Amino acid sequence: MSERDAQAFSDKILGVTGVEEVVLRHEDAVLYLKVDNQKLDQTQLQLLMNTHIHEYEPAI
Repeated sequence: MSERDAQAFSDKILGVTGVEEVVLRHEDAVLYLKVDNQKLDQTQLQLLMNTHIHEYEPAI
């Protein structure tokens, strides 16, 4: 994934209700989230993560 794609993904995650901060370490392929558990839309976040994972999964 390019840095541009990674930034676009981070921006999408910031759009999820309850996500307050996103820190992406592109070089380590790590994503840290600060969330408000009382407001977090876990379903929306999980759907976004699953979609993203499948987009960048290597073909077997």
